[in-house]
Amino acid sequence: DRVRAAGPPVRLAADAAQPVGMLLHELATNAAKHGALSMPEGRVELEWVLDEGDGALRLAWRERGGPAVAPPARTGFGTRLLDTLAGRQLGATLARDWRPEGLTATLTLPARHAAPA
Repeated sequence: DRVRAAGPPVRLAADAAQPVGMLLHELATNAAKHGALSMPEGRVELEWVLDEGDGALRLAWRERGGPAVAPPARTGFGTRLLDTLAGRQLGATLARDWRPEGLTATLTLPARHAAPA
């Protein structure tokens, strides 16, 4: 009830599966410690689409119902891990928006890493 995932069936390339899994694990860990999942009424929505134009996989993580959030005051291990996984390992972009109602993070994964299943 607290986590909702929706999107078309997608196949990840072998070299993308572990970094994407680690990225999602880090987001979930942060949500459980500091974000929406740290409160009983908190929710996480995970939605993804394959862009018909460039073939990129766009994955959106949205937290709602948790404590008010703000950008971190310092760059910690988790932030560095997310940036390394997205940029260096996947050649992807990870945009984060610390809205007061909850974190929104959008991963854009190049087409070479994802295809319709």
